[in-house]
Amino acid sequence: MATIDLHMHSVISIDGELEPEEVIRRAASRGIRAAALTDHNSVRGVSRALEEAARLGIRLAKGVELDCRLGERNLHLLAYGIDERHPVFAEIEEEILDQERRCSARRLEIFHEMGLKFDDSLVLSQNPYHLSVPEDIAMVALQNPENDGCELLKPYRPGGARSGNPYVNFYWDYASQGKPAYQEVKYRSFEELNRAMLDMGAVTVIAHPGATVKEDEEAVRYMAGCGVSGMEVFSSYHRAEQRRYYGDLASRLGLTATAGSDFHGRSKPSLMPGDTGCEPAEEQAVLEAAEAAGIFGGHGGGR
Repeated sequence: MATIDLHMHSVISIDGELEPEEVIRRAASRGIRAAALTDHNSVRGVSRALEEAARLGIRLAKGVELDCRLGERNLHLLAYGIDERHPVFAEIEEEILDQERRCSARRLEIFHEMGLKFDDSLVLSQNPYHLSVPEDIAMVALQNPENDGCELLKPYRPGGARSGNPYVNFYWDYASQGKPAYQEVKYRSFEELNRAMLDMGAVTVIAHPGATVKEDEEAVRYMAGCGVSGMEVFSSYHRAEQRRYYGDLASRLGLTATAGSDFHGRSKPSLMPGDTGCEPAEEQAVLEAAEAAGIFGGHGGGR
């Protein structure tokens, strides 16, 4: 059973499900002894997670997952050892939520235009922000018998090609950057956010590269040159051959290889804390490297 997971989300992420304390309890029940709560663009759950982790004897890194832009590409940047009281986090969260509120109604319209039948109010009630989250649209639409014959939803039903984690797969297929229902949110640049994190003494890590930068080694090399310290080599997004590829790339660039499940709860129903793909024999080395990089505090501030 896995003992380290440095990438988990609570309900404070707009696509999360569980309260911060419950995320930590769920991790503890799975044998996790070193963890991080890394909500999307928000640190409001950090203190609550720290308190529960201390009660349960889990070593917790203070973290966040930031949406940002690298050129024209959207990507996710993990930051650890943050100062959760820094005002930049409240600014970032409100900037993004304001844009998401403006996109919410149009996103519903697009999916209706694509032929899906669902109750808008039921979708909006699925998260505390009352936003149209694509994963929630998928869940509500799949549960609606009016969509039983819908070809668009067929891959996400049991036995379908995209049924493993159907809701988040629906997001990647229809609402991510470049897809039919994509609604642009203008994120801050990678350079700006990475520098802000390094300036507060945090450590930055490229999240699940297999889902964002893919095999663009030039992009990874550029981010490493900007002070990024690590790359999430062990991820629920990565197959075995990808873990080997990113592990080799991290080694060549001097990046710390980290492990994270990207646990969200119901939006990724088959994914649990600790599902990182990191083998037990590798976990101690991953933990020691994370400690040396400053992910749990101490030093930090980049490479």
